[in-house]
Amino acid sequence: MTTHHFLRRALRQLVLTGLSLMLAGCGVGITAADAGANGALLVSAPAPTHKNRLVAVLAMMSNVNYNLTAPSEAALYANTAKIEGALTSPTAVRSFLGGDWKVVWGPVLSNTAKTNRNSGVTTFVTDNAMYVAKGLDANTGRDIYVVAISGTNLVSTKGWLVEDFNVFKKIDWDAPGGGQLSAGTHVGLGILTAMKDRTTGKTLIEFLASLPSDTAFEVASTGHSLGGALSPALATKLVEWKEKSGHHHITVSAYPLAGATPGDAQFATYAATKLGDQYFSVINRYDIVPNSWENDMFGRMPGLYKGKAFNGGNGFGFPVALLPAYEVVRLAIRGKAYARIAPEREYVFSGTPNTYTPDKPGGFMREAEYQHIKAYLADGLTLPQPVIDQILGLFKN
Repeated sequence: MTTHHFLRRALRQLVLTGLSLMLAGCGVGITAADAGANGALLVSAPAPTHKNRLVAVLAMMSNVNYNLTAPSEAALYANTAKIEGALTSPTAVRSFLGGDWKVVWGPVLSNTAKTNRNSGVTTFVTDNAMYVAKGLDANTGRDIYVVAISGTNLVSTKGWLVEDFNVFKKIDWDAPGGGQLSAGTHVGLGILTAMKDRTTGKTLIEFLASLPSDTAFEVASTGHSLGGALSPALATKLVEWKEKSGHHHITVSAYPLAGATPGDAQFATYAATKLGDQYFSVINRYDIVPNSWENDMFGRMPGLYKGKAFNGGNGFGFPVALLPAYEVVRLAIRGKAYARIAPEREYVFSGTPNTYTPDKPGGFMREAEYQHIKAYLADGLTLPQPVIDQILGLFKN
């Protein structure tokens, strides 16, 4: 067996075992434990502004097809109507966002067909989704176009294997001094830039180029999880485009949430330079996703929940079944030089440990799921409970 095939087998074991544990843990409660979580592992930027929280809500809504298996692609697209409904109906989300927000491009989906070997029935899942919502920035009085990118869909094998965990190989950024992206981030970025609005046939860049050039506006790239890795890469691409095309009336910003590290140290420096003070990242020190793939951060992963703050003081150990595959991946990425983009501009919070009951006991992967989604809404972004409930309701498919 070649090294490449060995790594892929270890990776598949890690992903599929983790997926099975996460599926078993779906539906954990939002109630948090009283005990706080301590231990400053990273230097933190200031807490999210209200604008950051608004952008984050729009980012989370892009995950509307999460955990959805549909009989057709048309059904997947029909389900995305819930985004427009949340923006236009008298809901908690619309009240929190304020003003008149509307979808002006997309949603556009990249889907995969799955055929059951036994029944022969073909179903479809969404691997990537993106839409653009237009609103008014209350701070500047200017229009803002929020480019919302979906995270990993729990039922998308392609999302997990081809994008998230495709980190053993790196691909050159297509500009001098741009460093390298993980192969998975490269694949995801290619999918996003090729997407075309189903009504106009325009790509994202073609849509932005068609907007009036006599008025300044902002384009904010955002996403959670996989979207948190792709959104700064896409924003960097948009900055390059505006510099080459002379669209200096556009301010490009990036608001990633819970994103894995998308590229190596050279790319991190390149992206940080391109984005400057328009980079606003939010990560949870107890979230396994942003702890991937920078060497030291990834090395902490097995011990993330061993502290007394978790499981009533007993902590949660890393799943024994995953340790061999984890170690293979850790050694494989050790020489890849993955690095966070502008860590000094990342707001790093400590997610409050979840509480569990005898009929719904906790575990490492259940805590990981909680820290990756619900802790951001409650602790990192401090969203009102009605808004949290509506966002989580969009995921119930």
